[in-house]
Amino acid sequence: MTHTSRTALVVGAVGVLAAAGAVTLVLALRGPGGSPADASATGPSASTSTGPSEPTDPAAPETAPGTAPGSAAPTAAPAPAPAPEPSAPATSAPGRPGGGPDGRRTVDVVLGFAEWSTATRAIEASAYAQVYEEDGTCTLTATGGGATATTEQPALADVTTTSCGVMSVPAAQLRSGTWQVRVEYASATSTGASATVDVEVP
Repeated sequence: MTHTSRTALVVGAVGVLAAAGAVTLVLALRGPGGSPADASATGPSASTSTGPSEPTDPAAPETAPGTAPGSAAPTAAPAPAPAPEPSAPATSAPGRPGGGPDGRRTVDVVLGFAEWSTATRAIEASAYAQVYEEDGTCTLTATGGGATATTEQPALADVTTTSCGVMSVPAAQLRSGTWQVRVEYASATSTGASATVDVEVP
């Protein structure tokens, strides 16, 4: 055998070995089932790690039942303001209930004037009661020197008061001297008297 033939045989043997090695490598890569080995099967399985759940914030406001999260809780409607109580109707004139001796209310009697009239030769006086009534009576009383002279007349309701008008005691019932004069008012429900003034009779 020549040198050239030996070289050819060596080269052919090397080629056969190389081909066999390549086939063996391909079979190893395909795996025992004939399909390519799954790279994920050979490695360790990845495990999903779950950390501890975050604690609930104790400061977070609680949601009222029936209220969507994040929405404000319904507020109660304000209570209606109480209706004001009606005030008592004003009376036409003040009085003091039960102030009289027989349970009638006491009213003020205002003396307009009381004087001696030379024209009529009489003591004249005018007054009104601070009450509005239709059934009152006014009485003019003059007292002096141990004697008493009186006169009376019906009172007249006048807007908000009751007027006695002008009353007089004639000279025939008087004597010269100082007389104490006052006007009294009386009705079924009211009674009162004016202040007393002195009147000189000539």
